[in-house]
Amino acid sequence: RAGTVAMVLSFILAGAALRPYAPDLAFWMAVGGMGALALVGGLITWRVGTGPREGRGVTPVFHLTYVGYILAPLTLVPLGYTDASKLILWLTMPGAVLIWLASLRQLIRTIPPAPLRPFMAIHLAPASLFATVSALLGYQSVALVFALFALALMTVMIVKARWLLHSGFSPLWASLTFPMAAAASAAILALGAPGLWIGAAILAFATGFIPWVAFRVYTMWAKGELGPKTNAATV
Repeated sequence: RAGTVAMVLSFILAGAALRPYAPDLAFWMAVGGMGALALVGGLITWRVGTGPREGRGVTPVFHLTYVGYILAPLTLVPLGYTDASKLILWLTMPGAVLIWLASLRQLIRTIPPAPLRPFMAIHLAPASLFATVSALLGYQSVALVFALFALALMTVMIVKARWLLHSGFSPLWASLTFPMAAAASAAILALGAPGLWIGAAILAFATGFIPWVAFRVYTMWAKGELGPKTNAATV
């Protein structure tokens, strides 16, 4: 589920990268991506709702499924679709807050298994994107609040890095990559002059870390280790 949703979100994010060169294509990639995300989200909701009770808990992946629409304004705002972007911002924000609160409640009650702990880093992504989108829309106070919240989450994750990564390297370390990049953008856009230094430091680390994770995952795939490591089905 996480991989399927991430694939759809990558399509939306690619639109943001293409926007300066092919604005029409970028627009339809954002719109089409949101439609695909709604379809995938509906299927996941149905599957979780009709599946075993044990599988109905809230996970950080819910941010990707239900809050991932917040990526679209990265394309839509520069193209002039500010009203639609504002609507996306205010509609996704309550969902993220509910997921944060539910996840905090679960964390207090039960400790997640070590192999799944890297998923916790995903909580950083929506806070960072809310800061970035708010800054693009001119909501500087909102952007500041979410950027500070994102940095607070990142600080906790750095302090608890040994706990977070206790099980050693796995493909789930990919969960650390995009939130890290999003936090860099949030700091640069929402925190003024200090944010430039903070964001540059995060970006410099991410520039080395993200390709390293990708290389390790591709290496595992080439060696036939990826399936067993992720408990994937085999034929």
